[in-house]
Amino acid sequence: MLDEASTEKLLEFELLQALSFVYNTYGFFYDENGDIPTAMEYYHKSLKIREQIDDKEGAAMSYNNIGSIHHYMEDYDLALSYYEKSLGIVLDLQDTLGMSRSYSNIGVIYNEKGLFEEGIRFTKRALDLKKKINDKYGLASGFIN
Repeated sequence: MLDEASTEKLLEFELLQALSFVYNTYGFFYDENGDIPTAMEYYHKSLKIREQIDDKEGAAMSYNNIGSIHHYMEDYDLALSYYEKSLGIVLDLQDTLGMSRSYSNIGVIYNEKGLFEEGIRFTKRALDLKKKINDKYGLASGFIN
């Protein structure tokens, strides 16, 4: 049984985690509806909370979402830096699905920058991981990239 202080800490963590999820969802909603500045605001709010509560998996997702917006805005260097931050976290977590997504995103950026050998190298890593975990949707989208 948890004492009162432990219960309060757990409740605070769960509330902050829920709030970060809500902010991320708002970010996604605004992103999908073309309001990029508002999407970015909510993605950053979500990231700040996730870092505060040491939610590594959530932070990796936030870095990936922010990277996607910079990718869309054709700011490839900044997109790459966010994708690499996400990759670092998912590697630490041994999150195979997260690694495959990060490798795929990084591969696309290198291709956009005309660095095709690097793009192919990262895309192959992504596809190998997607095969390993039987991610059929990811495999299909990987072949399109």
